[in-house]
Amino acid sequence: SSGSVAVDHIVLSGDKVIEVELRFELVCHDSKGRLRGKVRWFASDTHNAEQPANPIPAGLWAPPAGAMPASGNALYIESDPLDFIAEGRRLLLTPEDTSMFHVGVSADPAYLFFWIQGQGQGQPAWMVHFKPATHLTRLEPGIYTNVPDLLDFDPGYGGFDIQRFSNCTTSDSWVAIDSVSYDGDRLTGLDMRFEHFCWNEGEGLRGALR
Repeated sequence: SSGSVAVDHIVLSGDKVIEVELRFELVCHDSKGRLRGKVRWFASDTHNAEQPANPIPAGLWAPPAGAMPASGNALYIESDPLDFIAEGRRLLLTPEDTSMFHVGVSADPAYLFFWIQGQGQGQPAWMVHFKPATHLTRLEPGIYTNVPDLLDFDPGYGGFDIQRFSNCTTSDSWVAIDSVSYDGDRLTGLDMRFEHFCWNEGEGLRGALR
């Protein structure tokens, strides 16, 4: 292929591009047509009005009846046989089953982290992290879709990961927050569901956290 690029506008901050506008033209080999386009990108434009969408769609995955206790903190996970993280397991973890069960937020009220440590030597720690799009100052009810791995955090979509011994470095997830409450900047209550696929493969895991 061959083509041309015209940069009409660019702004740098140090060695990073923070604004750019460009036009391009592309001709593929043996093609009689041309592809033309224009790109405008500003690092400051991180707002994604669709995140989160509320109400949450009816029929979205939820734990089977009776899988979660009626009250109290709990993590429920079910996974497909070839899922990289949970490897086909179905499990329920509560504070009674573990030596540590902690849900909270960092100095950023919108950044959720969850850590649960199984009882006994060699038992794995489960960790869940979720940070929504940067225009949100705290978690809000609704569904967050097309969420990449936390390592690939996208200002418009956020980032999510779940770990057990190890985690995948590329993933695609949705996160649904059914309810959330704060006391000031302190997280006091959360009902959350999620679906996670490592390397965007067809088998993954689904979970609920309260």
